[in-house]
Amino acid sequence: MLFSTIFIILTLANGYRAGVHFTTKIWEIEQGKTLILMWADAIGGVDIDLANLTARGLRQINEIAKDYAGGNTLTWTPGFNLAPGDYVLCISDGRSTDESPKLSVSRGTLQNNAPRETSDESSGSGNEDDGLTPSAAAGIGVGSTLGGILLLGLVAFLVYHGRQNRSKLENQETGERDKGKRKQKEPQPNTHGVS
Repeated sequence: MLFSTIFIILTLANGYRAGVHFTTKIWEIEQGKTLILMWADAIGGVDIDLANLTARGLRQINEIAKDYAGGNTLTWTPGFNLAPGDYVLCISDGRSTDESPKLSVSRGTLQNNAPRETSDESSGSGNEDDGLTPSAAAGIGVGSTLGGILLLGLVAFLVYHGRQNRSKLENQETGERDKGKRKQKEPQPNTHGVS
């Protein structure tokens, strides 16, 4: 019973995506045109930044919102001064972060037409954006690994204690058998009278 309860708790914990994350489905951005950013599971206000992807990693270039607490949506209009390159939008609530898919700027447009997958349906080509940022995928991997380690630890604990209990039972049974043999071997006093 304990094993099944722990297994259910671990399964639910791995399936739950904790922390703030973007829910925007279509990432099509053009300079000068408004984009509606949507997110879920934020605790308190959020910071949203536009970061440039470079060979050295992310470099913040534009703060879009700071400690924004006006709901789970924000309209943003990219400026005409964005240089060509790859960008991501980053959202943080101070406890967790998420990133948009990679957005490329070329000749005045910034877009990624791959929608984020929100259903359980899978497509056959495998080339689409799966909707998980590298940090979310890493979080899922770490959570799954920790869940597996906890599960293995629980199994080892139960096996160890099962063997300990079996050993104690065998020792008790052996001790009781030895007591019975000793009683049989002891000379019985003659109670029929002395002649």
